Amino acid sequence: MWAHQAGAKRGLICFGRDKSLSDIRGFMARHDPDCASLFVTVPETDFLLDGVTRVAVKLVMNALSTCTMVRLGRVMGNFMVWVVPSNLKLIDRATRYRPTHRPDYESAKRPVV
Repeated sequence: MWAHQAGAKRGLICFGRDKSLSDIRGFMARHDPDCASLFVTVPETDFLLDGVTRVAVKLVMNALSTCTMVRLGRVMGNFMVWVVPSNLKLIDRATRYRPTHRPDYESAKRPVV
């Protein structure tokens, strides 16, 4: 709601075959003409997504999410700082990103009491 009040618009990125994309394009034109849409045709293969297309989709989605975090002010320098460390990899990363708050890595892993 607040995003709409701030002037944000909806966006849609679709990856698919020509027939599916034309159906979605027609639906969006009828039901949500103000939505910014991008339709990307993927090559015909026996698989849902071949390896090259899968990598391309992943790169596009990673770039989009990173740009969104930058626009929301959740990036400081080269670090995404507004994260919830929910697994060991992210906990390790979060403790290494905070060297100025705690003197060393081992004490950073201990909970603050």
